[in-house]
Amino acid sequence: MAAKKFSNMLASLDLGHIVLKNRVLMGSMHTGLEDQKSLSAMGEYFAERARGGVGIMVTGGIAPNVQGAVAPFAAKMSTRKEMERHKDVTGPVRDAGGVIAMQILHSGRYAYHPLAVAPTKKKVCKARLSYIVMGPIIPQSKDLQCVLYGNNFPTYIACNITLLRVLG
Repeated sequence: MAAKKFSNMLASLDLGHIVLKNRVLMGSMHTGLEDQKSLSAMGEYFAERARGGVGIMVTGGIAPNVQGAVAPFAAKMSTRKEMERHKDVTGPVRDAGGVIAMQILHSGRYAYHPLAVAPTKKKVCKARLSYIVMGPIIPQSKDLQCVLYGNNFPTYIACNITLLRVLG
């Protein structure tokens, strides 16, 4: 029965402007590779998954500007130079036969820096950055209204996925 339910999973999918080799999507994960000075390790990371057969992958969150970054010096793409750096990701993925999309993430009030812009002045707990190591954090203050679960911050309401096809 399961084979019948998922019979199209490995079938190609024509999106009009691009054809995916299958319908296997690797969701966004923040590996920390997106915050490195060089993005070549990130490119190889995703290229390896493309060689393994993933149809389309989504990068970890990349901020659209400084105000939307998660932390100081976190990944962002708001200049031509930063855009050019991402060819170190898209090139190896394309060469491996893969397709990759970028998760554009504006962290809003979940940002951990003074330049953050958000629709509310309420901030999350500063201990949030230890969340990845320690697990879920449940702020105790009534002014800190969030609960973080899993490995995704609840800020994805403000994000879009944009295919990096424009980079070549």
